[in-house]
Amino acid sequence: MPQPSRILSFVIFFAVALLLLSSRAVAQTIYVTSQASQTITAIQGSTITPVATISTSPYVPGPIAVTPDGRWAYVANICGTTDPGSVTVADLVNNKVASVTTVGRCPDAIAVTQNGTAVYVSNGPDDSVSVTVQKPARGYQPATVRFF
Repeated sequence: MPQPSRILSFVIFFAVALLLLSSRAVAQTIYVTSQASQTITAIQGSTITPVATISTSPYVPGPIAVTPDGRWAYVANICGTTDPGSVTVADLVNNKVASVTTVGRCPDAIAVTQNGTAVYVSNGPDDSVSVTVQKPARGYQPATVRFF
């Protein structure tokens, strides 16, 4: 049976290879979160080299979604004892955190609509989804819908 680290290495290699083969993706920026360093890293797609890093500390970043215009990133922060559930909004033009907003407990997935006007956050243990209209520079107040 293959070791999990080898499988993960293969998946990462395969994803990067597909990215490099896609002519549209080569010029794009790739955004990666690191739980260990509590950062968002921007990677130049054509060279696969880091070009910027944004600290999310004290929050531990998880899943990330970027607006279609590449201006904002929304990061579902990993919940813990000091952070029951939040989203970090990162300004990708100025490479800094714009705001942090509370959502439902332990967000585990995040998505931005194709037109970039709304953000959806899945809150696993709450059986809920937080939905917000994008106003990142001023923060936002999500509406949370619970499923019973």
